[in-house]
Amino acid sequence: HTITNFTAGCPLFEYAVGNFHDLNVTKAKVSNDVSKPTAILASRGGDIGSSLTATNLYVQGSVANTSTNGTGGMFGIIADATLDRCAASININSNVYDVGGLFGYDNSKSTVTNCWTSGVVKGDNRYTGGIAGQIYKAETGLYNCFTTCSITGKYYFGGIAGSDNLGQKEKESCGTNDPKNHIEKCIAWNDVVKSSLAGGTDVAEHYSGGAVVGYSALKNYHVDCYRNPGMIFQDCPGNSGNVLCDQMNSS
Repeated sequence: HTITNFTAGCPLFEYAVGNFHDLNVTKAKVSNDVSKPTAILASRGGDIGSSLTATNLYVQGSVANTSTNGTGGMFGIIADATLDRCAASININSNVYDVGGLFGYDNSKSTVTNCWTSGVVKGDNRYTGGIAGQIYKAETGLYNCFTTCSITGKYYFGGIAGSDNLGQKEKESCGTNDPKNHIEKCIAWNDVVKSSLAGGTDVAEHYSGGAVVGYSALKNYHVDCYRNPGMIFQDCPGNSGNVLCDQMNSS
């Protein structure tokens, strides 16, 4: 099934629960006129106590959000969700938290496999990534996902995800938190991953960026991920001396 030329001030659905499969939404244009998470397909993919299984979904178009945290190409928020073979070709522009090519953030443990995104993701605030703006809840995992999105975020930005540290930003917490998040066999083939900050007073060193994940915790599983060797990477001004380096698996 294909839906074309969908234009609205809110997503196609407010909630997507149960089984969604084999649906294309193309040439979409969504600009958030309501105080809800924003995306092309659904504001919320799953909910606590009402799970979602999404298979073989595709969205293409543009999303703008200046209202509520949670902006994605397909879902604003996911919760108790299983996503497989879902894809988004998108142009996203948002100035609120949690902006991702596929979904903004997770509100309970979810699993995302074999998904990809392309296009442009611009988040003029915290937590921006090519697949997820932020992985927020413990044990959520991304597996075999791929992105070519150009990423611009203010701070906490990454090629795959902006952060996976239980929503905490204090740099001390990354050594004590135990999220058990998995980002495995994912490919950050972004051409650009950069900060939109140009300087000033808000340039603290823990406002970090990264090729795969911008800000993480030691007790996570980052395994067999790859990044574009030609990636143009620009960290926050407070980290201007940082350069990308490839590191061993963390598990």
